[in-house]
Amino acid sequence: MVNILKIVPMEMAAPMWRYRYRLAGKRRKMFIGSYGQISLADARKKIKELNAQVIMGHDVSAEKQDRKSAAVAHIEAVNNRITVAMLANRYYQERVFPKLKSPDQALGHINRLSAALGKMFVEDVTGKHINAMYQKDLERGYLPAPTN
Repeated sequence: MVNILKIVPMEMAAPMWRYRYRLAGKRRKMFIGSYGQISLADARKKIKELNAQVIMGHDVSAEKQDRKSAAVAHIEAVNNRITVAMLANRYYQERVFPKLKSPDQALGHINRLSAALGKMFVEDVTGKHINAMYQKDLERGYLPAPTN
């Protein structure tokens, strides 16, 4: 099959340039842009580049979809990042507050943690940040909580 550049009318949208090709016996297609935004000369240039990749065995349509999926996953990951303050407050509400008769002392530690590191994302916090926070606490006269 010959690779084809075709303009495709779209319902409720501008016509789109579509590239059709075969790879490993399978028919594939890929939209490369809208008619109003990409000229015929630019569409032909893009098809020439894509055709060279297809000849080398690349599935350009699948690669484009993979890039889109990765971009969406990255945006979702960024939007779902948790700050130290969010994690500390959640920990306090779910684990500390229900179990202690006087949770105010723990709340003080949570507040100092939130003040020092609260705006940072959890995955960005390193031991260096924790150490700096405890050094400041020691300078202010706060003693670390006893451990068992």
